[in-house]
Amino acid sequence: MKKVLLLLYLSTVTYAQAQTKEESALIRKTTAFYQWYKAGRHRMDDFELFKGKGKESTPPYHINWPAVERYFTYIRTSVPALGEAFITWHRNDFVKIDKWFKGNPTDEVPAGFDYDRIVGGQVGAAEALEDAFPEEGKWEVKIKGSTATVTWVYRTEEEDTGEMMEVRSITELKKERGTWKISRTIGMTGIDMLNKEGKAANSTAI
Repeated sequence: MKKVLLLLYLSTVTYAQAQTKEESALIRKTTAFYQWYKAGRHRMDDFELFKGKGKESTPPYHINWPAVERYFTYIRTSVPALGEAFITWHRNDFVKIDKWFKGNPTDEVPAGFDYDRIVGGQVGAAEALEDAFPEEGKWEVKIKGSTATVTWVYRTEEEDTGEMMEVRSITELKKERGTWKISRTIGMTGIDMLNKEGKAANSTAI
């Protein structure tokens, strides 16, 4: 995956050169984060963000807020690519998930934790990243004030119809104290789009 993301960046050098230095830097920051995540995601998985009942951790579940705060401290101190907006998004989501747990105490599947929260999907981070960043595509960078989006645009075959369609893997960044920080990863923007379309209701998994 590291090679794929590197090739994605190198294959768009000419395209990036037509952009500003700031836009090119945003592409580099985005690809570097996903390279790191593929190798270092296990460190983010070390935190028991939700708990169940007993040793087997069976329902009802609840958000483990002390672990959540330790998780956020780890992000602040050890994952410089991620910013406070990233943390705020997840904090708000954990509140929604905790409410869902309380209202659905017998659910066996822990809503919001049955997929990769950063890159989406249930196939594992490496495969999810390969799906989101195929080699053929192009970068689009949009900057509006203190918010930017870095998008890998590619075409793929629609599963049901077989027709080709355009797909966009979107990463959002916000400028915090003069530095661009990732605020929403591809998994997070994907869930937000589902919420906007009304396909998810109460948390990132529902």
